[in-house]
Amino acid sequence: MTMPDPTGLPPEVAVQVWTARIEAKLDVALAQHGAKLDEHGRRLDESDKRLRAVEDRACVDPADVIDHEARLRVQEQRPYVTPASVWKAAGTIGALVGLALTVADKLYN
Repeated sequence: MTMPDPTGLPPEVAVQVWTARIEAKLDVALAQHGAKLDEHGRRLDESDKRLRAVEDRACVDPADVIDHEARLRVQEQRPYVTPASVWKAAGTIGALVGLALTVADKLYN
């Protein structure tokens, strides 16, 4: 048994109406998607233009590079403390304190 059409239209006309409604909804969805793609493309173009402008402004003066290399050489020659050396020192101090406490315990007990 078929369900009666709530619009009261004959089945042939009702199918045509449903098909037209589905087609209209599909057209709207595709148009919205196309608009989003266009907006995304526009934003990408603007972003590329800003990036190119920053890259063009960011040219480096050769004198700055030479000065930078000299500062790097000085920095590389300067001694520095690494986390590994700090942990080694802390471990060594801990071991020495433990050894001193053990020797003191044996001497006085």
